Amino acid sequence: MTKLPVVRLVRHAYLDAIGNARGLFQVGGLWLLLSWALLLLARNGSVFFMAAADLAVTVGAAAIAVAWHRHILLNEPLTKRMAPLDARVARYFVLTVLVALLMSTVPALVFVLSGGAFLAAGPGAAAPGLGPLLSGPLAALVCLYLALRLQLVFPATAIGDETTTFRRSWELTRGHGWRLLLGFLLIALPVAAVTIGLAILLNRAAEATGSLAVSALADLAAVGNAWLQAPLIASFLSYVYTWCREQKALPPPSGPWG
Repeated sequence: MTKLPVVRLVRHAYLDAIGNARGLFQVGGLWLLLSWALLLLARNGSVFFMAAADLAVTVGAAAIAVAWHRHILLNEPLTKRMAPLDARVARYFVLTVLVALLMSTVPALVFVLSGGAFLAAGPGAAAPGLGPLLSGPLAALVCLYLALRLQLVFPATAIGDETTTFRRSWELTRGHGWRLLLGFLLIALPVAAVTIGLAILLNRAAEATGSLAVSALADLAAVGNAWLQAPLIASFLSYVYTWCREQKALPPPSGPWG
């Protein structure tokens, strides 16, 4: 079996995102500003604006990702003033929520069942063994692996490929799961480390100086994480999608293109 060239695909994803930075500002700039504005309004403790900011970040990332998939797979230009909301983005968003639930719910349940009871037992309870402490992170790793095996439905959804279902994605990625995990980490971790680290530093600087401007920049760094991740992950998945189909000598995807 030919191994997934994960390093090459990750490199292509970074080069594509960097080379099309102007396109990111074109289709995603207004989404970034909207998310930032809502997060600033949530500074007064408003639950409504915080929820609206979270929704704008997630939906905006889905809209940008769909535009990016179509840019790579269908050669569509990134020229729209704002990545639009349409049926493709709605399906993409729903899939994102389902996969996120898979990745978060199962590890939480494992932790509660294996070690979380210790926290509720009080200070006099016996300390849990190493197994319960490791069960949560291990469950999260397994769920991430399983979720990545299903990721080909995302580029397929973006271009209207109805043949690539969860089952087909699982089949196409058979034997490549751990390489997919490596690629995802190489894509996601550097950007997350920089943006989250920057947000933490700016928040501390804002607390020390009382500067509203620095506090606003911290919020911008926070929403910028998803904004930068969306095209990078979409690029990587698009290249993986293309490579896996080529390895199986599959015909062009079918579905309601356009």
